[in-house]
Amino acid sequence: MRTLLFLCCLICFSCSYQNYGSNNRIMGSRGVATDLPPSEPGKCYAKCTISPPGMMDTLAILPIYNGDHPADFQMNEFVISEEKKGTRWVKKPSMNCQSADPNDCLVWCLEEVNIERKTINYLSDVSTTEDYELTPIIAKNPDAQNGPLEWREVVCQNQIDRLLIEQIKMGLAEKGYLNQSQKDRKVNDQLENWIKTALVKYQRENALPVGQLDVETLTSLNIRF
Repeated sequence: MRTLLFLCCLICFSCSYQNYGSNNRIMGSRGVATDLPPSEPGKCYAKCTISPPGMMDTLAILPIYNGDHPADFQMNEFVISEEKKGTRWVKKPSMNCQSADPNDCLVWCLEEVNIERKTINYLSDVSTTEDYELTPIIAKNPDAQNGPLEWREVVCQNQIDRLLIEQIKMGLAEKGYLNQSQKDRKVNDQLENWIKTALVKYQRENALPVGQLDVETLTSLNIRF
C-alpha cells in the first residue's frame, strides 16, 4: 500500500492529501478519523477536486475568427471578466462647485485602479468571411464554490510515458483546447505546464475531477492505458 500511495504522489499537479471527509473514513488507532483511498491491488489513487454543478457558466456564443488575416476584418471586444486589484485616493473637482475656479472645490475620491480584464475579440460581421467558428465563451461562475476533494483512480507513475502524453495532447487538440503552436509541439515523458493548463481547463469545463490524470478524464478523451 505504501508503494501505491508513493506512486500516486508523484503525478499530482493540483491536489491535496489532507484529511477531508469522504465515504472511506475509518477510525485510526487513537480514535481519530482518517481518510484512506480504496485499497485495490495494482491501482493508484489520488485526491481530485470534484467540480460541482454550476461551477462554469456559458457567457455567450461568439463568432471567433480562425483565418490567417485577422487585421483585415472588423472585430468587437467581449469582456469575459474584470478583477479589481486595488484602490487609491485622488482629488477631483466637485460636481456642485459654485466657484469659477474648479481648484477651489477639489474633493477626495476613492477610485479603483489596476483593473485586470480578460477579453476576447470576435467578428463584427460574419457576412464578410467564412473563416470563423461559433464558440461558447465559458468562465467560472463567481458565485460557485469549489467542490470537495475525493479519491479517484489515477494513472500510476510507471504508466506515464511519452506515448500516453502524446495521446493526451491529441485528445485535447481534438476537443479544441490547444492552439496550433501547441498542436505542433513535440512531447516527452514529462507532463509539461502547457499540457497541464489545458488539461485542467478541460476538466473544469466538462465537470470532471480536476488536477490529476484520472481514469474518468482519460476515458472522456478516448484514451486507453
